Amino acid sequence: MRHLLSCILLAYSASSYPCSVPDNQLAKNPVDLVSGATQIVWAKATSMSETQPFKYAKSPVLYTFEIEEILKGSLNTESPKIKGDGDQSGLWDTTFSNHSEPIFATGYNGRIGNIGDCVTTPPPAFKLGQRYLLIIGKEVDSKMYERVDTKDDERYQKVRSLLSQNGI
Repeated sequence: MRHLLSCILLAYSASSYPCSVPDNQLAKNPVDLVSGATQIVWAKATSMSETQPFKYAKSPVLYTFEIEEILKGSLNTESPKIKGDGDQSGLWDTTFSNHSEPIFATGYNGRIGNIGDCVTTPPPAFKLGQRYLLIIGKEVDSKMYERVDTKDDERYQKVRSLLSQNGI
């Protein structure tokens, strides 16, 4: 009887979590991500400055980027600015071998992961002096701020291809 009660309580407690595995909200189909973006740029992170606190940021900063190429959208009068975290501890900032590693070559995964609530990603962190493919839009996705060092990177090539093939 005690084992049955323990199993029931265990099953009941597991059902109280909002989700056990995140759905595809943060790993959209690349076509949907690119078509839904208002602006896509390849840019270098040039500076960061302290900003007002915001959700999940340990050290809230505003990153400024120098645009190297506009792939979609138009250039505002200012360089792109993105709110992020200046805390670089544990930063996963890699190109994943120019996005050729199998888990990233398919196009559904990115460097920004889920922080546990199944609907958001952590505030992004960028290394100054490095280049990123910034896919700016209304929805959050794990691939929206990928580090892309060269135009030979497979993620960069995939985005260029999607833009030209789909007339986006």
